[in-house]
Amino acid sequence: MVYEDGYEALVNLTALVISKKRLPDVILLDLNMLVMNGWEFLDEFVKLPLVIKPQIFVVSSHFELSQINKGNSYGIVSDYISKPLVESKLTDLFESVMTASI
Repeated sequence: MVYEDGYEALVNLTALVISKKRLPDVILLDLNMLVMNGWEFLDEFVKLPLVIKPQIFVVSSHFELSQINKGNSYGIVSDYISKPLVESKLTDLFESVMTASI
């Protein structure tokens, strides 16, 4: 999920297009999306010629060790978040990311 000027990309392919134009600070990447799943997004995202990469948090209802290992192999995944998403935890996450980027 990517927000651009208050807009949310609900499809990973749309998020990839937005990221090519304007890099977000944070990407919440759901593994189970239509059109392009999270792994396909990461396959394409790592090809972008970016000097600074955003914080990418992979979201799923459950994680297998093999999924975590696969995510770590990209070298750009910051952490893993289990569903259901809790608003207070997301707020804390965003605040810590924004504080770290200042």
